Amino acid sequence: MQTITITSEKNRRYTALIDGKPFGTLYYPKWFSQDAEITIGASMYILKGKGFWKTHGEVLKDGMPIFDIKTKWSGNVISRTKEAHHFYTLKPKGFFKCGYVLENYKGEVVMEVKQEFSWKFNPGYLLTVNEDTMTEDTMLLALVAMHYFRAAMNAAAASVAAAG
Repeated sequence: MQTITITSEKNRRYTALIDGKPFGTLYYPKWFSQDAEITIGASMYILKGKGFWKTHGEVLKDGMPIFDIKTKWSGNVISRTKEAHHFYTLKPKGFFKCGYVLENYKGEVVMEVKQEFSWKFNPGYLLTVNEDTMTEDTMLLALVAMHYFRAAMNAAAASVAAAG
């Protein structure tokens, strides 16, 4: 098992660390944007929302789609465009449990995502990956999962604020 810590820098740039060493960043170019730039080593990825409400999205590398993301009531479904039958589902751990889990198409938990709060109001995230070796695909999947977890938390906060 590996633990990934993601720290926030002014709520638009996030740095992902494994054992205190940075391996990637997630950057939002605009405030309240669903589009993001992901950098892992020398590789650059674009996370782009699709549709009017931006409920669907895709991850692009060199303009070519790598992941296709669909938001459903049961959770976000992340699938590889070439291997649609090998998909991942990001969903809440449970009704009273905080955090989300990312499951593969077999129903096995691949990683858990939790939010950490700090007194500076810059949120951080803690991801527990159930793999011993970290590939670039796993790192990318972790940052995409964190992006959609962050979007779900922001949507929940907005709905509570609107109801109050």
